[in-house]
Amino acid sequence: MSDKYDTRPKFGKGSVVYLANNKCTVEEVNLVKAKDFNDETYEYKYEYEYVLLTESGHTRKMSEEKLAGLMGDI
Repeated sequence: MSDKYDTRPKFGKGSVVYLANNKCTVEEVNLVKAKDFNDETYEYKYEYEYVLLTESGHTRKMSEEKLAGLMGDI
């Protein structure tokens, strides 16, 4: 038996992802309330948000949808 929805994040903590010219490590994976285009939160929708650490030491927060989209553009 399998669940109808996959509830695991696409990228786990410690994963290495490549964005444009940056190599980033996933430092944190958090389940947060999803936001719409007006930056309003949906009442019953959630998404994964990642905290990424770049090689130069900077951190970035990014939703799973945005991260997957940026990786697809490379």
